[in-house]
Amino acid sequence: VAEYDRRMAWADWDCKSCAQWLSWRCGLGMRAAREHLRVARSLVDLPRIQREFEAGRFSFSQVRALTRVALPDNEEHLVELARSAPAEQLEGMVRAFRGAVRAQELNDAKRRQLTRHLTYYFDEDGSFVINGRLSPEEGAVIKKALQALESQLEEEGCSAEPLEEKHAVEILEDLGEQAFNTPELDQRDSRAVQEQEDARQRFFDSQMTSDYSRRRADALVALAGAALGDLRERKRNSDRYQVMVHVDATTLVNDDLLGRSGLDDGASLPPETIRRLGCDCDIVTALERDGEILNVGRKTRSIPTPIRRALEARDRWCKFPGCTNKMRLEGHHMHHWAHGGETKLSNLALLCPAHHRAVHEYGYDMRRDGAELKFFRPDGSRIDTPQPATSNPDIVVALNQQAGLDIDAETSVPDWYGDKWDYDITVSDLMRDHDIGMS
Repeated sequence: VAEYDRRMAWADWDCKSCAQWLSWRCGLGMRAAREHLRVARSLVDLPRIQREFEAGRFSFSQVRALTRVALPDNEEHLVELARSAPAEQLEGMVRAFRGAVRAQELNDAKRRQLTRHLTYYFDEDGSFVINGRLSPEEGAVIKKALQALESQLEEEGCSAEPLEEKHAVEILEDLGEQAFNTPELDQRDSRAVQEQEDARQRFFDSQMTSDYSRRRADALVALAGAALGDLRERKRNSDRYQVMVHVDATTLVNDDLLGRSGLDDGASLPPETIRRLGCDCDIVTALERDGEILNVGRKTRSIPTPIRRALEARDRWCKFPGCTNKMRLEGHHMHHWAHGGETKLSNLALLCPAHHRAVHEYGYDMRRDGAELKFFRPDGSRIDTPQPATSNPDIVVALNQQAGLDIDAETSVPDWYGDKWDYDITVSDLMRDHDIGMS
């Protein structure tokens, strides 16, 4: 699983993560798939635990517990403990050890309180940048909310990781060219030197961006959306809690024409992004001349409520192949209404935010052929939807025997006789290893 994830082979199936591929193709639930992926990634750097697991002497439950705290410095000690402890006892030991580590790493509370801050701004490339620092108890509230949303987004398949990964190479090449292929600079030109240093920093930051950090960004947006939704429910003037996007009618229809296309505060957006937002939103038409508004129409829905209900009843989940998302779905006009497409069921389909973005901004395409929806990659090849693979237990046994593994009922049973586990001694030993590793 770790090697499959490292090669990003799951992206060839147009899945959004390796966990989604495991869920789709191997019949695992999303939570189980995510846990298998976490354990697989951890085992890459834990050869002793990996050997015990390969030989069947450790169960998956034991390995799952060990990989939450195992490091190269304490791996050998943990292996000895696990040989004499069932999974439940290991889970208790892990919880106790992690609590002891956290207690040891507490810092001065007053210093943390004095350094609290939050800043945000639009960067030169239009990105919205957030930077901040909170006290632990405040951060715990934010973290808990983000983790809950991250887990839900992963389970629903909302994140657009592979779709972004496919374009990341081009972006990194551009950033790398800015950072390292520029001509020799005059070191006295401080501005040019600083621009090159900034380009290098953006290059390395982009390389360090992970699927987890992108999912946290998705979770933060969902958190803000939930807060705005709550405010709209409690406040009479709900328009104050909506994000406004403005676009000229000519620009909405034709990308080549220059006109207004962006957010209320002036930040620009590509017309295709606004078309995606316009698939399923509130619309207000305004007539203006020379910058002066002459008439403002009534607010309408791009997808009327009755049609939206029928669409949800028909589709129920994101229709992109392999996607299991059932929440935060958006109605997509296959032939956009700005180009004359009708708002009727035959021209609509439900997509999750990630796949809606893929169809509009990443070059993917979808077409309806009778009752069937067909999806195509940017290169024009069709995305097939094969039946999920099934496992045959007889084949699994044969493969184990070929590998020299004789798995029986006693293989992963620990050398434990039901006596009470002494967590104090165990955690003290582990903390000693932890202190040695940190020194």
